[in-house]
Amino acid sequence: MADHPADWGPGPTPTPNPPLERCRDYLLLLARLQLGPGLRGVLDPSDVVQQTLLKAHAKRDQFRGASEGELLAWLRTILAHHLADLARKHARQIHGRERSPEAALEESSLGSGGWFRIRRPSAIGRFAMSRCPG
Repeated sequence: MADHPADWGPGPTPTPNPPLERCRDYLLLLARLQLGPGLRGVLDPSDVVQQTLLKAHAKRDQFRGASEGELLAWLRTILAHHLADLARKHARQIHGRERSPEAALEESSLGSGGWFRIRRPSAIGRFAMSRCPG
């Protein structure tokens, strides 16, 4: 892949539309689908995606893939971990009482394997993915 994350350099990417940025719409769609009702009242999906992209950029040297699909899978994993961290962090605020992080996560759309139910993209997902590097 010509736009391999390891080749993006230490500073800001000089290209006007770097590979991670082109995946923003796809990640935003996933974030909107995965934010449970409680988290939607506390978090903005755009902010979640921005933080995910920052984490991906910081970890770009850890990306080992070579294809668009591998990049998308890597980004989905970072997003899933970020959402799980946010669910734990905001569990008390969301539910107004002391709760375990596991219980908060289970009630969110991430619980019960919710994240991994998105295996085949819908028409909207395919459109968002078409804007990713390829």
